[in-house]
Amino acid sequence: MKDKNTIGEEWARNTLFCDGGHVCATHELDRVFEVRKIDQFVIDLLRHRGDFVTIGLDSELYPTKGADALYDQLKRCLKYDLSAIRAVFPQHGFSPYFGLFEQHFGNRQQISELIFRGNGHDLNRIIHSLRWEARKDAFKKVVDNHARAARKNGHSVLSYVRALFEIYSRMRVIRLDLTYQRPYKTTSIGLSTGRSRLDDPVTVDDLVHHREQFLDYLRASYPSMVGYVWKIEHGIYKSFHMHWIVFLDGHEVVKDELIGRAMGDHWRDVITSGRGSYWNVNAVKDGYRKRGLLGIGEINWFDDAKRAALERVALYLAKCDYFVRLEAPGLDRIFGKGGMPKARQTNTGRPRGSNAKAQPLSGNGPQPTT
Repeated sequence: MKDKNTIGEEWARNTLFCDGGHVCATHELDRVFEVRKIDQFVIDLLRHRGDFVTIGLDSELYPTKGADALYDQLKRCLKYDLSAIRAVFPQHGFSPYFGLFEQHFGNRQQISELIFRGNGHDLNRIIHSLRWEARKDAFKKVVDNHARAARKNGHSVLSYVRALFEIYSRMRVIRLDLTYQRPYKTTSIGLSTGRSRLDDPVTVDDLVHHREQFLDYLRASYPSMVGYVWKIEHGIYKSFHMHWIVFLDGHEVVKDELIGRAMGDHWRDVITSGRGSYWNVNAVKDGYRKRGLLGIGEINWFDDAKRAALERVALYLAKCDYFVRLEAPGLDRIFGKGGMPKARQTNTGRPRGSNAKAQPLSGNGPQPTT
């Protein structure tokens, strides 16, 4: 549960929309919260046994023993507009538990009317039907596959990040959000007029081509790059966008904010020919530092707090598909990382002594070209 909450919190943060230098909270932030609450409600409901509600002498519905909190959860979830969730995430599949809720409680008016009229029999029947569906082997298989994929990706990315620190005692970590220009105002107006599908500023083919171009650029221009992780996402506000974590050998480069800016400028001006935009997370490190979530910039192998913050973000990129997964036709992959690092013969690797500390840089070192 703690792991899912961490993924959900990071997911919510990544729905913020940067437009013209301003950070805007969008409808996605609310919809993320709602998907998480519905997912958890169904899981909690499946743990409950017996009837859900009973009819009192006043013909009102009351939760059965142990179902008080669940009853409140249900009434809260019935306030969520499932069509609005679908509108904000138009090219996505959702968690199996969200799908189960949508199947049995999708008609909010009908369920609300059962509660209003005190029809406990039919409400209990719907809930028993949901539980019966969840007990089917087919549903259990879907849940197992869904969870297994998230666990596999999570284990893979954590092993990758930890392997890098086994070889490189100090790294410069760059975080970039690479996006395409889609005005906040235009999207808001489109949603307010009932348009659930808005044209994307790029095609899937463009996106894949740009991703490969950006990776080629990193390899050619930054010989100090020792690893990377990327993730493609989509939302009604940001359209297609990519989150990148780039790992540079910290003994060779400094000034990660400037490096992040150079990478973002190249994305915007060269790769997308001015159609793109970017958010250089390294330029706003102070905000993360104040919240105890700084996992970018210079990170030494012994910096437990910074490494934990870095792993939190990396885990999000690998596992946020638990709640919502992009399923755009023609998209080959939505998550990728570099190959596992190999041990090298060098004197700048991780110190092995129990009291070893990384030494300060003696100079700026070579700076990559842009």
